[in-house]
Amino acid sequence: MFKKPKRTIHLQLKTKKFKPVIDPRIKYNVLPGTVRLEKEETESIRLVDYKGLQQKEAAKKMNTSQSTVQRMLAKGRKKVADALINAKTIEL
Repeated sequence: MFKKPKRTIHLQLKTKKFKPVIDPRIKYNVLPGTVRLEKEETESIRLVDYKGLQQKEAAKKMNTSQSTVQRMLAKGRKKVADALINAKTIEL
């Protein structure tokens, strides 16, 4: 069994959920769902997109490799885009 490496996460959350306001005038074929961002995905987005660090710098802060940060960023960004485009709740 693969043991998940211990990564350093400095993220201090002020909330654990972002939820869109659903317009009652719109008829949805399918009700919007929820996307769940893992801590590592959220931290990589915070460090690279919000703080402006390079992926290599973010990897050092998270105690992981640059390729892992790149993979977590891609997964996290895809989830955020899905939530924004499809009016889904984002859980952290």
